[in-house]
Amino acid sequence: MSSTETEALRAFYVGSRQQLYTYAVSITGNRESAEDAIHGVFEQLLRRGDLPADLRPYVFRCVRNAALDALRRTAA
Repeated sequence: MSSTETEALRAFYVGSRQQLYTYAVSITGNRESAEDAIHGVFEQLLRRGDLPADLRPYVFRCVRNAALDALRRTAA
């Protein structure tokens, strides 16, 4: 990942972290699981070779999926 993409991802995180957190907590019902879901998504994004053109909907969808996975794991 280029430094420009890393900076874009950092700026997105800084600007959206509260919304992402609120969204993840609304799905998981648990603050720790929500934080884990968000951190996991950003770790994966940093490992990617490139970022999608429209970052916002992509990241929110990834956080949703990670939060649902966390919810499934705790329910099982």
